Amino acid sequence: MKKDFQPPTRIPASELSELKSWHLPEMLPLTDSPAFFAQPHPRHEEDRVFVTDEEVVAQTLSLEDIERIREEAYQEGFAQGREEGFAQGHIEGQAAGQSEALRLGEEQTQERLELLQAIAESFRQPLAQQEQALAKHLTELVLKISEAVVKTELAEHQALFQQTLESALAQLPKQTSPFTLRVHPHDVERLDWLAERYDYVVQEDLALAPGSCVLLNEWSHIEFDVEKRFAQVAEEFRQRYQLLYTDPHPNSGEA
Repeated sequence: MKKDFQPPTRIPASELSELKSWHLPEMLPLTDSPAFFAQPHPRHEEDRVFVTDEEVVAQTLSLEDIERIREEAYQEGFAQGREEGFAQGHIEGQAAGQSEALRLGEEQTQERLELLQAIAESFRQPLAQQEQALAKHLTELVLKISEAVVKTELAEHQALFQQTLESALAQLPKQTSPFTLRVHPHDVERLDWLAERYDYVVQEDLALAPGSCVLLNEWSHIEFDVEKRFAQVAEEFRQRYQLLYTDPHPNSGEA
């Protein structure tokens, strides 16, 4: 307890006097006086609040109304679903259309490529055939020219004819018996060098080409026919040419 606290002072009942009421002095205008508030005043019409109890009657729906409401709800839902489905179908259809168009484009491109390849092949085959035929004709032309050159060289050059005849004589067995030499009449005059070395008999043969010769004795038959030998070489050349065009890689199987 605080030091300055003092208990209340009691007043004895004998000292109490009669209780008198005391009013505060009036400070408001007359309209705000208690007498003014005690008097009744008229209320404005708009300040009045009226509460009215109204009976709410539930409307009874007929079968036609129910069917109409159901049909309206169905139509509304159908329209909304159709719009949403149309939008979704448009997107999916556009994607599917692009994919289908791409596929068709690829197929058409492939078909056109195959057509172009077929056309190119149709051009290539005649060209290849013409090339092969041309090569064949050129080969025959080269062989004809070569044959003519060989015959001319053997007929006009003594050294070549002598070399051919010596090659044929080298194949004879060494013996002392004479032999028969058959040549073209054009070559008889070119045998003077042979009489000093061999014992032989000359026979003219028009069936032989100039530069050709045939040697005969008891044991041997040696024939050096320019046309036959050239025909043999030409046939080997033709076979090689045919193999080259049949197999473009003739050496591919070799190790």
